[in-house]
Amino acid sequence: MLRDNNATYTADQVVVGTGLWELATNERYVWSQEWKPGDMVIWDNRCSMHRRDPFDPSTVRRMHRTTVESERPQAA
Repeated sequence: MLRDNNATYTADQVVVGTGLWELATNERYVWSQEWKPGDMVIWDNRCSMHRRDPFDPSTVRRMHRTTVESERPQAA
């Protein structure tokens, strides 16, 4: 058993979760953005994980969020 953030996981759940994380973060499936002025990135939160790396706090970072109502994505 593993406890994390008030949740308890079995050994099997940890193994499956670890395997999924390793697959999802495999370099083959990761997009990395080298930012330059004027760049814009759009992603679908329903189908992707995202994070940001640290950035220079003296620079301007502008973020806008838009929500679009639509059908659920279809499995490939």
